[in-house]
Amino acid sequence: MEKVKVAVAGVGNSIAYLLKTLSLKEEPKGIWHQKVGGMEVKDIEIVAAFDIDERKIGKPLNEAALTEPNVVNLNDIIVGKDVMVQRGILLDEISYFARDKLRVTKKETPKNISKVLEDSGAEVLLLTISSGLQKTSEAYAEQALNAGVSLINATPSTIASNLAIVKKFEEAKLIVVGDDLMSQFGGTALHRGILNFMKLRGISAVKSYQVDVGGGLESLNTMDEGLKELKKNIKTRAIVSEVGDSYEVVTGTTDYVEFMKNRRVSHFWFEAEGLLGKKYTIDLLLTTEDAPNATNILLDVIRAVKHSMKKGEYGAVDEICNFGFKKTLNQESIELAVKEFEKKYCF
Repeated sequence: MEKVKVAVAGVGNSIAYLLKTLSLKEEPKGIWHQKVGGMEVKDIEIVAAFDIDERKIGKPLNEAALTEPNVVNLNDIIVGKDVMVQRGILLDEISYFARDKLRVTKKETPKNISKVLEDSGAEVLLLTISSGLQKTSEAYAEQALNAGVSLINATPSTIASNLAIVKKFEEAKLIVVGDDLMSQFGGTALHRGILNFMKLRGISAVKSYQVDVGGGLESLNTMDEGLKELKKNIKTRAIVSEVGDSYEVVTGTTDYVEFMKNRRVSHFWFEAEGLLGKKYTIDLLLTTEDAPNATNILLDVIRAVKHSMKKGEYGAVDEICNFGFKKTLNQESIELAVKEFEKKYCF
């Protein structure tokens, strides 16, 4: 079976879980879609990796994925042992809150990024760098274009929802999808799902809020007020897409607790109206782990991109963007997005 060759930029907790899943000899438990575009999970091959933390650069990828500041506790990761982590791009300032967690000595764009991509045979670059690095994300997009490689943007940076960038990928006949990965069963997905179900049952949603507390570098990053506002706006737009602009919603990470590590606790409150304006309220608490919650989506998106490449598609493919990401050019309801993705790719 033909493989899909992937390079990763940003060797964080989600990449550790991705590698662990790919390392299993048997079919991984809990896989959402066994086949996407006719490909199984085992058809994904990691061929290159980039990071900015000095503790990860020069290490085999399977070791770097378990190196601080990563906080996951995994063993027997085999995939990535022959892939050395290269120095990645950094053009932005690291957020004040995350600065002490990272060991970064250079702020630059290494000259060999596109060459590493070309030499590795990568077809897709998976961007999972820290949030808040817009210039850096754009630089990776440029390097992917130079190397003739499609791009998956899992970060909140505006890449696949930037029409100018999308046009460049269209002209190069490459795919770009994103932005801001939506976990399989995270806060945004659950929030949207509850609102969708209310609408399905003829109940009028009035207002809701969602507040998150988490550990890990990504939660710490979100303590930056600018990034917090960006994430809040992205999540709000995604949630409002289910019920319309008149809906009142407040959402966004509110605090960081180091000992929670990769776990996240999300608190939801909903108010809705039924017959004669009678009120319904929901008070809900969800506990998840960020990295494995992202893995099923990454596995599906990677394989879907490969399938669309084989079909001659390029640009921002709506069925992939709406299925896997919070900020898209043509946002659809979460229910319709899954149906359209499965109709096109799951056979």
